[in-house]
Amino acid sequence: MTPEQQNIYSTTLSALSGVLIALKDAAGQTHESSTIENDADHEYCLSEALSLVENLKKLMNKERSRLVKNVCTKWQERGIPEPVRTEYLTSTPYITVMPKLPSPTSADTRLAYQEMLKSFGMNFDAVSFDLFRPYWPGFSTYVAELQSQGKPIPPGCKPASFIKFDLKHAKKRKGVTE
Repeated sequence: MTPEQQNIYSTTLSALSGVLIALKDAAGQTHESSTIENDADHEYCLSEALSLVENLKKLMNKERSRLVKNVCTKWQERGIPEPVRTEYLTSTPYITVMPKLPSPTSADTRLAYQEMLKSFGMNFDAVSFDLFRPYWPGFSTYVAELQSQGKPIPPGCKPASFIKFDLKHAKKRKGVTE
């Protein structure tokens, strides 16, 4: 791991520690005898700080998603179905082909949606009154399994509309800063 990569973690940990100390200090000053104006200012400050944290989280998630995709793509190109082992951890890439399901609310795909549910034995009333809806995680796994076995997928579904990449860290050998 490069020093620049370790610096991301160290800086985040340091900032988190500083924020926790500042929160504790501010909480000591905000109590039942504080003014409503002071409490409103404190809430405003926390709201703005939270917005900064949420934006940072979005940025970090975007970068992590890019790296997960890179690892999975390179792992697939390597053609060796073994986990990725580094000095720090063992990661197993997971690549899942996700189907596109017809939407029950879109006029363009409503009929396809009804046909899909009817293929599972739902009667017309159950479909037309939206009494049942597929559980997305289970349904997408089911359709992906059908695709991998070369079996036909339910009517109305579009095969392989996007690919999901993920990494499972099975074994951590060292901490990030070790």
